[in-house]
Amino acid sequence: LRMTFAILSALAFAFTPAHAGLLDFFEPEALRQDNFNIDPSSWASQIPGGDLDFEYPFDIVKNTLIPALVDGVDEVREDAQLLIQTLLKGANDQDWFMYNKTSTNVTRLIGYPMIFACKKYEDVFPYVVLLGPVNSRDAVTDEVLFPPAQPEQFPFDIPQGYGVNVLTQPVDNNRPIYTEPETNNKYFLPKGFESPCIYNLDDDSDLCDYTNIIDINVNVPGLYYYVVFDPTIGEETRVDVSLAIGTKDEHTLFDALRLSILLPFLKNGGAITGKCENTDKGYESPLAPPPIEA
Repeated sequence: LRMTFAILSALAFAFTPAHAGLLDFFEPEALRQDNFNIDPSSWASQIPGGDLDFEYPFDIVKNTLIPALVDGVDEVREDAQLLIQTLLKGANDQDWFMYNKTSTNVTRLIGYPMIFACKKYEDVFPYVVLLGPVNSRDAVTDEVLFPPAQPEQFPFDIPQGYGVNVLTQPVDNNRPIYTEPETNNKYFLPKGFESPCIYNLDDDSDLCDYTNIIDINVNVPGLYYYVVFDPTIGEETRVDVSLAIGTKDEHTLFDALRLSILLPFLKNGGAITGKCENTDKGYESPLAPPPIEA
């Protein structure tokens, strides 16, 4: 069995492009196309079902484990790049994503929203916040990362002992547009953050403006929470929002098997609610080059 897995892994690696796009997951309630049926509790979606709230958040580390096929320990990929597609259902909906940090090593946490580049989403600029131990500091810059929240600052309760790192998107329609290679889906990126930066997050060129993404370094163990929301949309408005996180673009045979089930649904806008009319806002971002070798 080990030999078979090793051969399959080698073949998968041999036929994997330099970068194969972000690893896709999606909220079970986003399984909303009548002509495509996936059990939300299946191993393909890896989410137990229901909305992504504080009680049942998307578990980032758990969902990127590579299970041991034989006796052994599952491989943990704390920094794998993910694209988690969710559905905001009105101004009072928030989607939660949990990162369980268990060591005191320095971990770089990245987070930013990606919105389908559709005409109906031209004026959507969702909020992303990251909750962490109150007043803890950046392990590299020593800046305070998670100041205490002000009363009624957010449309949800902040757990006791937590502060908030806030990311608000500039309201500017001239955003870069990224085409995801595996699904052929187009997304608005945060202003100033071009698609080559997705795969080369250490790039310090003019293309990579990190102002409008969460980009911090933590070394305090504990549970960290990304929250995506938009209190400016209507109560009946439905918005497809994706949260991009992680720093390492790496696909394995396990990912290829899982994505082979999801891709027919995700490709060419299959995960979008309603019709996606092409936008005339924003601009096509430069093609992303292969990742920089370590």
